[in-house]
Amino acid sequence: MKDRTVRVAWAALAAAVLFGLFSLARESLVPFGADYDRARWRLTGDEPAYLLTAQAIASGDGEDVSRVHAAGTYANYQPRIVIGPRQWTYEDYEKRCGVRFLMDRRAAWGDAQIIHGGPLEPLFAAPFALSPVRPRWKILFAQGVFAALVAAALVLLAPGGRRAAPLAAAACVAFLGGAPVVWYTAEIFPEILIGSLLALSLLLARREGTAARLLGLACLFLPLWGSSRVVAAVGAAALVHAVAAARRRRWADLAVLAGGVAAYFGYHLWRWGAFFPPNTDAASPITLSLVPRGFLRYFFGNSVGLLFLAPVAWTGLVCLARLLRRPSRDPAVLPATALALGIALSVGAFPAFRGGTCPAGRYQVAEAFVLLAPVLLFLGSEPADSPWRRRVLFLLGVLGTATLALGAWLAANPAWWFERYHPAFRHPRLQPHYAWLPDFDGRWAGPLALWLALFLAATFAPDAHRAAARLLRCGRRAA
Repeated sequence: MKDRTVRVAWAALAAAVLFGLFSLARESLVPFGADYDRARWRLTGDEPAYLLTAQAIASGDGEDVSRVHAAGTYANYQPRIVIGPRQWTYEDYEKRCGVRFLMDRRAAWGDAQIIHGGPLEPLFAAPFALSPVRPRWKILFAQGVFAALVAAALVLLAPGGRRAAPLAAAACVAFLGGAPVVWYTAEIFPEILIGSLLALSLLLARREGTAARLLGLACLFLPLWGSSRVVAAVGAAALVHAVAAARRRRWADLAVLAGGVAAYFGYHLWRWGAFFPPNTDAASPITLSLVPRGFLRYFFGNSVGLLFLAPVAWTGLVCLARLLRRPSRDPAVLPATALALGIALSVGAFPAFRGGTCPAGRYQVAEAFVLLAPVLLFLGSEPADSPWRRRVLFLLGVLGTATLALGAWLAANPAWWFERYHPAFRHPRLQPHYAWLPDFDGRWAGPLALWLALFLAATFAPDAHRAAARLLRCGRRAA
């Protein structure tokens, strides 16, 4: 009972710290008392479209935005129209976007206008979208509360006893308290929901209790309604779970997995007449030849590289590599690997790696959540006297502190996130040093080697310190 109380206390502390950081980002972008013009500042990318779909859902029209748009409900968050009178109709997808459907769903659509973003974020935003006062702020507040509660749940679900609780709380704060997670709690995009559900899935599906495990498998599929960028990753993780369930004759697990696959493909066949949602950006098709460099850009790119937005993510990669030496050590190891690699490879295969006009690091948010799981697994199972545990704790302390400091600094400067380069380099004193980051459209081999060396040096810094201390002791004895 005492262990449970201690873990709940650490979970509550982590949630409180993170909600404070999320609130800093929200109030920097959309202050509570902002007037109409200030409240819509930097409302960009697909955010107005997600809001419009949320208004349609709240009005009982499902994903058909034609009626609410004609009524001008978008005026509660911005004055300009969101879509044209015939945009996003079935014919528009075919003629203007060049989308090819397997089944003709024209009759079922009629004159409906359905935006292709996916219903996950609009469903979350729907309870607040029609509010005449501060609809954007209310959605962002709810999103911050949700992410903080998920962090608390991850601390509670992390393996290990009472002594592991403060480390789990510290890891959650380090990963979720830095960029880009903090910033996207202040954006109306589905990435926070996607990342939260994937992290919960990893920690729930590993548990022996049937109810928790089935809930974890269900959480694995929900992100598919948020972004097509995670389809390959979720598919790979689902396959890993299916093989494990078949070996252990867990038929309920297989039923949930089969239901998730059927629901995803069934929904898209019913909605679009195709197995997958349409890619409306003809300039950004999946291109496998981009994957090698795109994979490196995903982590080390000078404008969106995850390791430059959240250096603590290196700790997640180190823990994942160590866990893979014995993948049977924990049932979440292989699903975490499938998700982490699948997300990075999928994003790396698209030319539009940055997400159009989105703020920096949109497609790195889910990865930050996923890479948190290997850290929690490692800290909960690695022996206390292990040299790798010592190295990981050092990385968590040093890189986690750097990540939190950078995340808070960037959260307080919202305009910086909308530049075409790394947001921190908007600061005049840092701009001359931007060439030190790898530019994968130009000079990248040298800077990449430099940063790999720095991260590896940080990993083994505790060994150098211990060796130096040992030499010092030997010198004193000799004297």
